[in-house]
Amino acid sequence: VVRKPLLVHYSVKFNYDAINEIMMVLKQCDCEVFERELSLFSAIQFGVPKNREEELNFRLKELRNVELGNLLP
Repeated sequence: VVRKPLLVHYSVKFNYDAINEIMMVLKQCDCEVFERELSLFSAIQFGVPKNREEELNFRLKELRNVELGNLLP
């Protein structure tokens, strides 16, 4: 039996120069990326495991010029 965590869906908007920090946080929080739009002003839609949601929110709010929003699953 394979167990998958319950994912909470989010979107994040940011300047492209923050891509490394954003991707590092998403990887460390075991996020699953659904869609990416990479340009000067980028956006990523992703899911974060419910048990890592608080950590993700804290770490992304520490970054400058990052806008985090909830998505419906």
